[in-house]
Amino acid sequence: MNELTSKWPELTITISGVFLGAILALWLAKWQLSRQAQEKLKEERITLEHKYDRVLTELRDNRNSIKILSEALGESSIDTTREEWEYMISIANSLSLYLYHDLINTSLNKLLPPKIDKELYNSYKYVQDLNHYVYKQAKLHFALRSISNPRTQLNIPYNNLCKFTNTVLDHLDYSVNQLDSANSNTN
Repeated sequence: MNELTSKWPELTITISGVFLGAILALWLAKWQLSRQAQEKLKEERITLEHKYDRVLTELRDNRNSIKILSEALGESSIDTTREEWEYMISIANSLSLYLYHDLINTSLNKLLPPKIDKELYNSYKYVQDLNHYVYKQAKLHFALRSISNPRTQLNIPYNNLCKFTNTVLDHLDYSVNQLDSANSNTN
């Protein structure tokens, strides 16, 4: 029994040391994880800034292409030729969604304010819809041309495409202005 009572202070010191060491190790690990998370967030924000700038450039390029499409539609008429439709299809093919999809695939868009993320999504949804719509209206136009005496409906694809192109162009003008101002406020 004497041996046990004589070892008691050493045992208490050892247990206290292990307990304090564990608390210190836990605190250091938590601090390091927190610091790593902060560094990762900082790197993600820098990457997001670069990707966001490229997305805005892509969106501006899309807006310029849609302006060209609108001008091409303005120079055409309901008697649009196959070559004119092919030109409009080639403009639709020039619309890009690559950089936006790259941003989404990295999941960095979750760091954007919800309003900006929503505006980007809506803008690209319009661009994608316009790309598909040009093809759809061209097919409708060619189908109507293949019908004997289609003159009463031949203007529908052309008029629909004109209206939708102008709607998309108006939205992109608004979106690019909003996103540019949001970008300048964050810089």
